Amino acid sequence: MTAAGLEHRESARLHCIRRVFERHGIALGVPDLIAIEERIRRCEAKFIRDDETNRKLFRVPFKGHVLFVIFDFNLNCLVTALQKNWAEEPKRKITGQRRMG
Repeated sequence: MTAAGLEHRESARLHCIRRVFERHGIALGVPDLIAIEERIRRCEAKFIRDDETNRKLFRVPFKGHVLFVIFDFNLNCLVTALQKNWAEEPKRKITGQRRMG
């Protein structure tokens, strides 16, 4: 992975940490996020669905909470977390707009 790719990956992880706090009130650190990513890699999270990109939605229990998170297989990390009531909302795309350059 290039230096720019590593920077993008770290930025995506920080974005996910921020969204978990905003949407669930849970303060995660990078080690917590990496632990959740490892659970996804070991198939210990419930796969919900994917989109036409390499982003997939997972349901992950974490410290007494249930998180709906998006894992990007191109970046090999979590990129965002959805709201608690996500499952009650109508189906929508799970991809985000990607920045170029």
